[in-house]
Amino acid sequence: MLTIGILNCKRQNNVVALVNRYSAMPIVSRVTVWSSPPGDFRVSDNPKLLTATCAPDWGMYARFQSVLNAPTEWVMTVDDDLFIPEESIKVMLDARMKDKDKRISGMFGRRPSQTQGFAVFKDLVDEDCEIVVARVMVFHVSLIARFFDVVRDPRWEELYAKGRANGWTKTTNIEDIIMSYTAMRDTGRLNQIHKVPHQEFDAPEPIWKMPNFFPYRQAGLTFTQQFFNNWSHSDQPTGWTGC
Repeated sequence: MLTIGILNCKRQNNVVALVNRYSAMPIVSRVTVWSSPPGDFRVSDNPKLLTATCAPDWGMYARFQSVLNAPTEWVMTVDDDLFIPEESIKVMLDARMKDKDKRISGMFGRRPSQTQGFAVFKDLVDEDCEIVVARVMVFHVSLIARFFDVVRDPRWEELYAKGRANGWTKTTNIEDIIMSYTAMRDTGRLNQIHKVPHQEFDAPEPIWKMPNFFPYRQAGLTFTQQFFNNWSHSDQPTGWTGC
């Protein structure tokens, strides 16, 4: 069984539709909606729904805070502009349960280039890679506590201060990078990407169109690699040997 976490920031119509569809799945035990900033969100008569509010704003860290106390062993965090059918969820979940590891499964991956950095995107189809993009992540619930152990380190404030100095206010939009490297450190393996069916929802004002989004992501990747140390890259990776 699975717990699903969804952030409710500004696309409430999407979130209502997603809650209804995910909670109808037998594989799903709970759907958590984390409102950040706090808002009025209600889906009546849904025994699987748990709502929470976040004040002050946790930024993108709320993605993982939403499922920190999940009642299930496995969790999925997903954006509010993406619907993952049950069979697609099962593909990712089965991969993690079969391997019996604490890697991350997802649908969108990035394999950083040592020369071109994070911004170069490579389509990955059922491959291993360093970074699972935050749009959808399936992982073991214990990884969340490890993530928060990492981000409590005061050295991250150096990066956030640099972001603020450059006019970037969403200074935690590298949560997927940090989570991906945390999983690799703990398992000694790359994460996993799956090509499975999904449905895109309307997504006005996407975060990636905000000023300085990609420069900050690149700075965040570099800082994360330095933090975890010994990052390795290969065009055909077979495993991760860092940390």
